[in-house]
Order: sequence, then structure tokens, then C-alpha cells
Amino acid sequence: MRKEGGLRIKGIVKESSSDTPLISIITPTLNRKKTLVSTMESVFNQTYPLIEYIIIDGGSTDGTVEMLEEWDERIDYWVSEKDRGIFDAMNKGIDLATGELIGIINSDDWYAPTTVEKVVNAWREDPEADVFFGDALVILKDIDFAFLRKGNWRRLPQEMSINHPTCFLTRRAYEKWGKFDISFPYAADYELALRLYTKGAKFHYIPGILAYQRKGGVSEGYGVHLDVFRIYLKYFSFSYALLKLIQHTSEHLMDVTRQKIGELLKFLAGKKNWEKIREKWLRRKFGKKLLPFTQY
Repeated sequence: MRKEGGLRIKGIVKESSSDTPLISIITPTLNRKKTLVSTMESVFNQTYPLIEYIIIDGGSTDGTVEMLEEWDERIDYWVSEKDRGIFDAMNKGIDLATGELIGIINSDDWYAPTTVEKVVNAWREDPEADVFFGDALVILKDIDFAFLRKGNWRRLPQEMSINHPTCFLTRRAYEKWGKFDISFPYAADYELALRLYTKGAKFHYIPGILAYQRKGGVSEGYGVHLDVFRIYLKYFSFSYALLKLIQHTSEHLMDVTRQKIGELLKFLAGKKNWEKIREKWLRRKFGKKLLPFTQY
């Protein structure tokens, strides 16, 4: 059953002023009530004053809708209805957004308090840019550590090298180059990034952590590799697409193997000893990018 709410339903519509542009933020969600709270609070607690917040729920049954009703006075617009996946939900939000810049933050992630302010300042300094992005801190499961994932648009032909939770696109960029292609259900964000890259969009890197991201999600399963192969076929040669498929699949299989070995070591060595072993492995893998993290 479709439900909707928010300030717009009550006739309250925000607009840009001459010195303060309206910024739209979209959160797609489905049965993520527990983590959605931190996402919402990170938007409400931004230091930037003029934000339009839109939440697109895919028909949750875990109490999300009831929570949205409780927060109705702080959300500009929310809707709960079935959709065709996370990227379809993002497209719905983009169609509803009226801000000069549009950011998308998933319900497992959250912003740093000054993120929007930094993005607006960068946009004022570089009004010709189409995509603004920065670094993300990726929170590892079951251990009090995170690793820094720096953004780098120049590596887009090799991998998804910009952190989607940190990205803000101008509304004109979506109007000019289009939204997410939902025929890529696992990697439509990468397809859009490569589309922007190959069409000549201007990317603007903002130094520093703009978003915190819980490790996991739609883009970390086997299906993503097939999607990425099809994306490379669309923009590059067959031989390049095949080479990258082999590379990505090998890396994924190694990750799965390490996970299985870790589960065995945890069983044999005990939880405390396993945590020490895992920390040493993570420090070897990430080096200085590995940071302590205890705030969830």
C-alpha cells in the first residue's frame, strides 16, 4: 500500500535564495529501520541551513513507515511503495528533487556534519563542475576498525574509484546526461560515473571524509561482476572487458576464501585470538589507511 508524507504534503516547499542554494538529499531504503536513524540524523544535523530531504522507501515492513510518520515534520517528502530496486528508488528521488545540487546517501551510510557545507563551498568556487565528491570511511563488520577509501575520478576506467555516498551532482548534470540505468541492478552507479567520465563531465575532488559507509550492500555480491563486465563492454573493448572480469572475479574469490579461512581460524583459535590475527592482517592490507573506529 502506498503511503506518503512530509512538509511538501502540507504545502511547505523550500526554495533557493540569492546567497543560499537549496541542496537536495535523497535516501533510498528498504527494511533498514535500525540504520536509517543514523542516516536521517546526519542529514538533520548538517551545518548547512537549506536542505531538501527526500526519502524513497521500497515498501518496508519493519516499522520504517511508522518511523517516517513520526519524523514527518523534518522530512520534506517521503513515500513508501514498491519499486524496481535501489537505483529505481534513486531515480524517483532525482525526479522529485528541486535543489541546485543533489546528493544520495543510502540508509546504511551517513554524512559527516560539515559535508553539505563543504560541497556548497566547492560549488561556489567551481560552478562549472558537474560532480563533487570526496573520501569515505568504510566501517568494517565485527571489529572496531575502518579504512579510508579516497576518491579519484581519474581511475574510473579501471574501477569505481569515486565514493558514491560522497557524490553530489548538479541538477543540470542529470538533465544533460541522464539518471541511473536500472538495467544494471548491481552497478548502475558505476555505469553512471563512467557515462559522465566518457561524456566529458567535470569532476571536483573535495579533500577529507564526507561520508561513513558500512561495508556490504548491493554492490558487493557476485552479480556486480556481470554488471561491470557489461558496463566495460558498453564503453570499452571486449578484450578489456574480459580482462577486468577475470581480475575482479579473482579478487572476489580471494576475498571469499579469506573469509572462510577466517571463520575457521575464529573457531579454532577463539574469538580473542582471532581478533588479534584479523587486526594484523588488516594492518598489512590497508597500512596507514586503517583507522580505529568505535562509533556506530
